[in-house]
Amino acid sequence: SSDLVVLLGAFACGIPVVSTNVGGIPEIANESNSILVPPHDPEKLADAMHKMINKHREYNANTLRNNIIDKFSTQSVGKLLDDIYTNTIRAGKSD
Repeated sequence: SSDLVVLLGAFACGIPVVSTNVGGIPEIANESNSILVPPHDPEKLADAMHKMINKHREYNANTLRNNIIDKFSTQSVGKLLDDIYTNTIRAGKSD
């Protein structure tokens, strides 16, 4: 979804986020790179935004960026797909 693309873009720029805890977001956003709030809870969202304003400098921009590169770069995704294809071919040959 476009929300995930926005989060990945923010992390790639070294920027922590405030987001709702829905869909696939918790798979990439966690306490090390963001503040997650439950959906439909404007008070908790406002609290999280205030907290982020005060603590955003505590996040390491290079760490945020490197974590995304490690998981989602062309090289990382290519290696993952190559491993899947290789393991599938090997499994098919052993039958």
